Amino acid sequence: MPSLLYILCALAAATFVRAQSVASCPAFHIIAARGSNASDSKTYYGPREGSLAKTTVATCNLHQQIPNCTHYGIKYPATISPFDDYAKSETAGIVAMHDAIVAFHKSCPKTPMAIMGYSQGAQVAGDTLCGRSDKGFEKYGNTAPFTAPGADMIIATILFSDLGYVPAQLPYNIGTANATETGRFARQNLTGCAPFNSGLRTYCDHGDTWCASAPIDAAGKKIHGEYVDKYTTPASKWVAYKYKEWLAAH
Repeated sequence: MPSLLYILCALAAATFVRAQSVASCPAFHIIAARGSNASDSKTYYGPREGSLAKTTVATCNLHQQIPNCTHYGIKYPATISPFDDYAKSETAGIVAMHDAIVAFHKSCPKTPMAIMGYSQGAQVAGDTLCGRSDKGFEKYGNTAPFTAPGADMIIATILFSDLGYVPAQLPYNIGTANATETGRFARQNLTGCAPFNSGLRTYCDHGDTWCASAPIDAAGKKIHGEYVDKYTTPASKWVAYKYKEWLAAH
């Protein structure tokens, strides 16, 4: 049987490690999901969709409003075709993002987070938080909304060209898409989004091939590839605003 001294020393060591771990945590953390066919999950860069990393870096560096900020791109296939592979990739993305949120919160329970995604990555992010009820995904099953520990630390969400886009998501819909344009895999149930609505911004522009279900042609693909350059600044400012709001409340 371990001695009392051994037990006390072990408890003290565990407490020290825990305190040391929390002390080394960032002030803010971003978890992002790259778009279809984007190359490397470490940089979550997509040649067609611009670099989502550009948005996360800009957010962290924006006028130094968020000091000690880190970001992470989840690892998932990001496969675009055929559809069966896309659906399996999106499913894997939901699992990866869920696990990334849970793992980070376990390590840094006092650090607020932002979630970001582009294209398939935006569908992944939206489905992770809201639960999957996407049109066309019935065969692959719905998923539950995110309610795990850490949900209350997600203070901002940025979705660029979400394939699960629904125009009824106002007032957090941003962009030029009209009231009849929906994502190719539009969510059928938005109830699970409610806990995250106050921090959510989803960007969809008129004529986008994927979030607005426009024709799959050069014009629609061009619009789909413009979000990072067009919306990084307002999206970053939104996240910075939510962070400052969170700081004021804590």
